Amino acid sequence: MPLTLSLLVALAAQTTTETWVGHQVTYGERRVPILGALATRTDTFIVARVRRFGDLLELEQTACAVTFAPVLGVDVAMPARSLAALPTSRLLWRVVGERLEAAPTWSGWGSEDLDGDGNPGLTILVDAPMCDGEIYVANATTTRIDGRATATELRGQIEVRVQQEVLGASSACLTWGGRETDEVQRGSFVFQRAPEASCARLSVARWPVRADAPAAQGGP
Repeated sequence: MPLTLSLLVALAAQTTTETWVGHQVTYGERRVPILGALATRTDTFIVARVRRFGDLLELEQTACAVTFAPVLGVDVAMPARSLAALPTSRLLWRVVGERLEAAPTWSGWGSEDLDGDGNPGLTILVDAPMCDGEIYVANATTTRIDGRATATELRGQIEVRVQQEVLGASSACLTWGGRETDEVQRGSFVFQRAPEASCARLSVARWPVRADAPAAQGGP
């Protein structure tokens, strides 16, 4: 028992924790009745606590903002209350040389009232020419990455499968296009060391890092 405790103490002493700031951009297609496949873009702005031990990196990610590009005049937004309720994402990556290795990771939530507003799931705002209001969604996201690491930067390609279910809406017209989507998005990510970074200190307009445009074909 003393040996085990000593080992744990030694491991803790060798672990370092840093603050990094990141950006992830993904593109996909969503099928809409009558209109067919429409291009989508999602940007996620992140502050992460990065813990290092040997060749392992553990990223504890907090989303500071999530933005969605308008599609045919329809704006979708995540209100502050929903953003604050997003589960913290924890990723474990191994650095082999300069290459990042990671198994696929899962995140999401079900029908529980995640943001505490009295509606199931997480609330998303929809601003459309003919139909405004709220939708309440459950989400399951599987993420795969292919990246590189240096002492001060993590960068690479990302593939995200987003399975979403609309649990309800403030207006019937908001569920007209269907209640379930299964979308694969591909894009890129970047993280850079930023010791003083926090969501409160940063703004999307002046975000210090930006991911590259994704490759036109393929994925991780």
